[in-house]
Amino acid sequence: TDVLLDPAIAEAHEGMMLRFDGVEVGTNQADAPSDFGEFTVSTIGAGAFVRVDDAGNDFPGDFNDNLVEGQTFAFLQGLWSYSFSNFKLMPESLDDVGMGGVAVEEEGVPATFELHANYPNPFNPATTIAYDVAGTEMVRLEVFDVLGRKISTLVNTQQTPGKYTVQFNARDFASGVYVYRLEAGARVFTRTMLLLK
Repeated sequence: TDVLLDPAIAEAHEGMMLRFDGVEVGTNQADAPSDFGEFTVSTIGAGAFVRVDDAGNDFPGDFNDNLVEGQTFAFLQGLWSYSFSNFKLMPESLDDVGMGGVAVEEEGVPATFELHANYPNPFNPATTIAYDVAGTEMVRLEVFDVLGRKISTLVNTQQTPGKYTVQFNARDFASGVYVYRLEAGARVFTRTMLLLK
C-alpha cells in the first residue's frame, strides 16, 4: 500500500481493479463525518494506509460501522478511483473482502471455546483452521514461526457464538512448523501445524 502513496503511481493505476492480500484496518473513520464513512487499510505490518470507499452498489452501507482498528482480512479488492481529492479503493460487494472467519450454525451454539486441529496437516500451501466461540468475545487468531515471531493475523474482531473457520495460506513462507494461537477473551489456545513444500 505504501507504493500507492506516490501520486504518479496512484494515478497510473486509476480505473484498474486492484487486489491487496493480507490487509489490516487502520483508524476506523466511521465516526468522522468529513471522511464520508470511509475506512483505511494497510498491508499487514506496514504503516502506510490507503482509503477504502464502501459505497459500492452491492456493498452494505453499514459495513464500516463494525470494523475494529487492527482487524485483518485475507484480501481486499476493488476499483482504484480518484474522488473528492483522494485516491480510493472501491469494493463492489462483500465478495471483494476476504473476511477470515465464517460462522457455521449447523450444529447450534457451541457449549465451550475450542481451537481445533487444522486440516489438512501437513499442508501446502493452504490449510483450514476451525474454532468454536461459546460467547460474544473479542477473538484474535494469529500464526507464529518457531522463533515466536508473529507472521500473520487471521482474525482480530469481536465475534458472536458460533463455529468458525479461516484459511491460512502459507505460499510466501518456508517449510517448517508453525504455531497458531487463539485468544478469546481471557482464554488462550495454541496448536502446531506443519508446512511441507
